[in-house]
Amino acid sequence: MDKPQAWAKGRELGDAVREFSKQRMAQSASEGDLATWVQAYENRQLTRNVENFSWIYDMEGFDNYSIDDFVAERFTDESKQRATKEAKFAKEMYDLLQGVPEIQGKVRVTLKRFREGSSWTYRVMAIFPEGTRLYIDPFLDDDQVTRENPAIMYMKADSACVNHACDVLYKELREKGGAGYIDFIHPKDLIPAMQNRGAGNEFMDPQTRETTDARLYVFASLMGYFSNQQAIRMHKPLLEKPITK
Repeated sequence: MDKPQAWAKGRELGDAVREFSKQRMAQSASEGDLATWVQAYENRQLTRNVENFSWIYDMEGFDNYSIDDFVAERFTDESKQRATKEAKFAKEMYDLLQGVPEIQGKVRVTLKRFREGSSWTYRVMAIFPEGTRLYIDPFLDDDQVTRENPAIMYMKADSACVNHACDVLYKELREKGGAGYIDFIHPKDLIPAMQNRGAGNEFMDPQTRETTDARLYVFASLMGYFSNQQAIRMHKPLLEKPITK
């Protein structure tokens, strides 16, 4: 398979993964299965960028690779167990934020350590106030935040900079009951805010070791500001049900 054929195959596979994941999300939402919904959501997120399927060019025999092969490899018992852990985290954090009063112009936020062996990364849950909007919707869809389309964002701190910012904010909020607020910044003002405070794309200046505002950095991550850091826009009805699967 030459490179143009491989890229075409990657796009074809991405389209198939997107449709399968959307159907799986809809089915799991109707069944009240948050873990499977999260599992499907994360695979759907891959389809935002065709380069996530570029591995097809480097492997032999992938001209016959199908969506069924992808599902068998990605929707495994192991990935379901991990999604179940993420779902439980999201549910616990959402429940905690229900006890935090809404304040106009403020994003309610809480963080939790996600242990993996002897280390951990952070998970962030944030509820955006109605009448605001995201910088970028996770699926490049509706970025408006309304009662019918809430922005309940659950984020894995995947990058080192975001994880560092989360560590700073986590320790601050830990002394205040584990939850608090971040000021909402309109998307058109977010880039100037990041530049004016010296944030750029790095939380810590590698030369001076100085850090920027952790709240601003975490907020920008939740808003979809960084291309290498994505959040899950959670399905509110599923969060309001007990996790039984």
